[in-house]
Amino acid sequence: MRTWRWRRATGGSWASGFRGCGKPRDKESASQKRDVLKHHFSDLKGSLGKLFDERLVTLLQEVDTIEQKTIKPLDDCQKLIEHGVDTADDLVREGEIAIHGGIEEHNDKL
Repeated sequence: MRTWRWRRATGGSWASGFRGCGKPRDKESASQKRDVLKHHFSDLKGSLGKLFDERLVTLLQEVDTIEQKTIKPLDDCQKLIEHGVDTADDLVREGEIAIHGGIEEHNDKL
């Protein structure tokens, strides 16, 4: 009889007294876990961002080094082309002068 009264008073089972027993603590624990995870991933983002920035700087320096090594031959080539074009212009001008009758004046250049 005593058990029947206790069951009726507690909602029908002996386990009903334990219902909700840990829920506030579980919620606190879950909240703490969320905070820890957020903090951890925030730290990871910061660390990864820093690593990516450092890698970018390294790669940009490598590109600058390669550019400096390859730009000199290109500059030299451009100077040769410009010199060749200037020489060709001079020859064309002298040829035009020779064709139009100024051969005696520019004989020393020919």
